[in-house]
Amino acid sequence: MKHSIQKQVFENEHSVRFRAHLDAITDSFERFFIGRFQAKKMKNEGNSWRKRIRSFGYALQGWRALVTREANARIHCVATIAVIAAGCYFRVSRMEWIALLFAIGLVLSLEAVNSAIEALADTISTDYHPLIGRAKDLAAGAVLFAALTAALIGLLIFVPKVSLLLK
Repeated sequence: MKHSIQKQVFENEHSVRFRAHLDAITDSFERFFIGRFQAKKMKNEGNSWRKRIRSFGYALQGWRALVTREANARIHCVATIAVIAAGCYFRVSRMEWIALLFAIGLVLSLEAVNSAIEALADTISTDYHPLIGRAKDLAAGAVLFAALTAALIGLLIFVPKVSLLLK
């Protein structure tokens, strides 16, 4: 009997905490997304060139934030510069450039998405929550997978060229 009461109290405390987290996430979601959509509806600027140029400005701000605030993104940028320099030095073919640039773009894009997910998750709740942790882990795993794939592409392209150079 005592065990079932303790279990029931634990389940009630757990469900109350879970509901509180869920309410906080819902409130944050509404403030972050719905408020922005309503504000955009009220502006009703249409598809003007000014709006398009402004959207590119926001995208450039995001890229600058990624490079200046995220250490892993800076590491990827250094690797990008090294790969581009090696590609120019070894005069890789057009198809090799396509593979290299696609891999670079994929890694940097996923790094940006990972950073955005982490920032949004940290905004929603500073407390640990297993689902937020899972989302962060999945995003980081996607970056790791893309980086490993990009490294394999680089090895497939550059190892034969370096081996010919060393002979």
